[in-house]
Amino acid sequence: MGTFTQVALLDHPVTLDWGKIVYKQLRVQGFIAQNWESWHKALDLVVSETIDPVSFVSHRLPLEEWEKAFDGAERQEGLKYLLIP
Repeated sequence: MGTFTQVALLDHPVTLDWGKIVYKQLRVQGFIAQNWESWHKALDLVVSETIDPVSFVSHRLPLEEWEKAFDGAERQEGLKYLLIP
């Protein structure tokens, strides 16, 4: 069981294996995080150096350790996990 949430739009069609989704009881959903006004406010805060976006990254892990990152995020053991390819 689990949930996959696609945040943002994709620039190409995606094929899904509905058999796996059904048998593993997965939930697939889409989500738009913010409106344009919020994006502009956030960018202004970064550009004006009012906030440092790097300070929000609590963990940096290699891409191969994605499960560790997902587990930590689920247990709320950090603010933002960055996976490095």
